[in-house]
Amino acid sequence: FGAVKEYETARKLEPDYAEAHAALGQALPIAAVLLEEKESATSEERDELRNVRQKLKERAVEALREATRLAPRNATYHRELGNALHSLAASRSFTRLGIKEEERDRNEGLVELRRAVALDPADAAAHKALAERLAGEEAIAEYRAAIRLDPADVYTRIEIGTLLLNEKDVDGALAELLAAVRIDPKNAKAHLRLGEAFETLGQVDKAVDEYRKSVDLGPAP
Repeated sequence: FGAVKEYETARKLEPDYAEAHAALGQALPIAAVLLEEKESATSEERDELRNVRQKLKERAVEALREATRLAPRNATYHRELGNALHSLAASRSFTRLGIKEEERDRNEGLVELRRAVALDPADAAAHKALAERLAGEEAIAEYRAAIRLDPADVYTRIEIGTLLLNEKDVDGALAELLAAVRIDPKNAKAHLRLGEAFETLGQVDKAVDEYRKSVDLGPAP
């Protein structure tokens, strides 16, 4: 919250300083996460906390919009704006504020992520963020682009493996999930998904072995 205050001051001192707007836009969602609901809070207090967190996300979107206006060729700012818009859209589902605007935010977020990829095709994080908001073949293509750029990203391999399983491409899923456990043998989620792939293939012994490894490693994130 101290960082948010300083970034706000920087914006006031230099309104055309794109980096200050972007930094504020990146800090505000973190501040929102810090305002987690208290288990002992009343329903009214929980509603108020959710509303405050949504307002922080709205401010993040506003700051990142300004950053992209001032630096329209900066792919990172567009990626962060796309992520912020999707986060804001998700929060609208759990509050009474602006539910009708949820689809608009998601659509705008998708546009920003596509713009980020177009501006910097070598940004693996942009491809991954875009893939997370797509489905089917489009999502698979973006995940594959992210993996080409960052082959050691275990979580991207798990995501594409899961998606390929859902799309009934079990062999493709198996290849990605085997790669994931080679990269990170202690990743519980990778073993869990690999077990599902083996089970789908009818390789029950291998599936059970992977499930056991997943359980031994602890809850999958």
